[in-house]
Amino acid sequence: MSFLGFGRPNVDKLRARRDIHGLVSALSSKDRDVKTEACDALVEIGPEAVPLLSKAAAEGRTDARIAALRTLARIPSEQAFSSITAALKMPDFEVRKEAARILGILGDARALEELLYVPLSEAYSFTQIGSLPDRFSQQVINAASAAAVKIGAQHFDQLLALLRKRKVAPFAAKALGWVGDRRAVPHLVLALKGNDEVLSECAAEALGELKDTASIEALIDTLSRNKNVAVAAGKALQHITGHLELGWGQESEWRIWWERNRPT
Repeated sequence: MSFLGFGRPNVDKLRARRDIHGLVSALSSKDRDVKTEACDALVEIGPEAVPLLSKAAAEGRTDARIAALRTLARIPSEQAFSSITAALKMPDFEVRKEAARILGILGDARALEELLYVPLSEAYSFTQIGSLPDRFSQQVINAASAAAVKIGAQHFDQLLALLRKRKVAPFAAKALGWVGDRRAVPHLVLALKGNDEVLSECAAEALGELKDTASIEALIDTLSRNKNVAVAAGKALQHITGHLELGWGQESEWRIWWERNRPT
């Protein structure tokens, strides 16, 4: 009866019996201590508890689903990792946000592509109803971006490789800028020069974040591109040089400035 809300679950007895069903049900308790004790007990049981925890993470109340995700994060298991990653696509925005946060803590490079895809999946769901992402969806995007940057800083080569994956390349470019590793500069310059306008715009923004003078000439060349790319390149040039008097529509002036200020 305790699992229907009539009393406090006896986690000690459930642990002693290795009652996975009972312990997973206890994650729905509104008593924080019960949740914590049940989580600890399920972690002790280990991979055997993962199938039911995965199911609990996919259905039920938000708080119980989040408790299941946090428990899965503490169990080293391929299925546990897959279940957390799958939660990035669940309808509940709180669950999606928590899944992103957990993946950032876990730091597994396999999550990078899914995390970088989050802005696209969030935007797509709103495009279907003719609207822009709301503040809740933006929270998910922010959590996923922060997690991708955290993982990308630890797994730079894996993040760099995602510049070649068309689906997530623009977001990989942005993440490389936020990571702040200047080894990305030549790769971002190549992306800047490519034909994908969205990727070029994101590469320009990333180069502005990295503030490496090696990218100045390529950014000046980009000022003749379409407005979105040119504006991003102009802002990047201002960020790198500190020369705020010139904007995106002044390519010839930037060239003159660069000829005068180019390192010898």
